[in-house]
Amino acid sequence: MKKIALALCLPLALGALSACGGDKKAQTPAGLSAMDGMLIHDGRLVLPAVKGRPAAGYFTVSNQSGSVATLTGVSVAHTGKAEMHVTLDGIMEAVPRLDIGSGQSVSFGPGGKHAMVFDVSPDLQPGGTTELTLTFSDGRKLTAPMQIEAPGMMGAMDHSKM
Repeated sequence: MKKIALALCLPLALGALSACGGDKKAQTPAGLSAMDGMLIHDGRLVLPAVKGRPAAGYFTVSNQSGSVATLTGVSVAHTGKAEMHVTLDGIMEAVPRLDIGSGQSVSFGPGGKHAMVFDVSPDLQPGGTTELTLTFSDGRKLTAPMQIEAPGMMGAMDHSKM
């Protein structure tokens, strides 16, 4: 029994060890971007239901560094501009900066924190990809792919307080 277990485990262990070396980018799964302990994953851009209206950007950012990281900006390739927003009690407000503590993850998704993406290029089509770039208070930038999804409703939001 021990010989069978050893025979099964040895190839797995050797495979794991061989994966430890080499280029860090090769070890980063598709749709995930990493830099200095910061990770972006699950990026997606939902195109607007009505042409000319803003799109919505959703993603998760994780801080695996040993210190607080302050997110100060977001941009999406092939768009005019993007802004961080949060919806609370049906009212949307701009978020100028967001502290992400060490070991914390923050999700940008429907009904909560999200990126409002303005002036979307008609070249961005469902099924394609674009790039999301996050800017931090220390000047670092982190870029990750975003999947482009078909138009969808973002829900009823009150923009009057913006």
